[in-house]
Amino acid sequence: MIAPCPPAGWENAALENVPVPGGSVSVRFEKKENGLLCTVEGDPQAPVVFRVPAGVRAAVNGEELAVSEADREVPAAALLACLTLLR
Repeated sequence: MIAPCPPAGWENAALENVPVPGGSVSVRFEKKENGLLCTVEGDPQAPVVFRVPAGVRAAVNGEELAVSEADREVPAAALLACLTLLR
């Protein structure tokens, strides 16, 4: 599960080749004008789930999600998945 929440002073961060069931993934965080971009790349068999905080606007692979009153988990293929927490 990936729950992006880097420290306020960080502009970007990365974890490379993290072992997970089904292979490995690399995770990158980058602050953008419109929010926080989290990109995951790795083996397509590796299960990836993004945790999106309650009340936060977000988009997965460019598709905006409905805002929820509760935290939610959004599955994505690890081959290439992008989560943007929007401002």
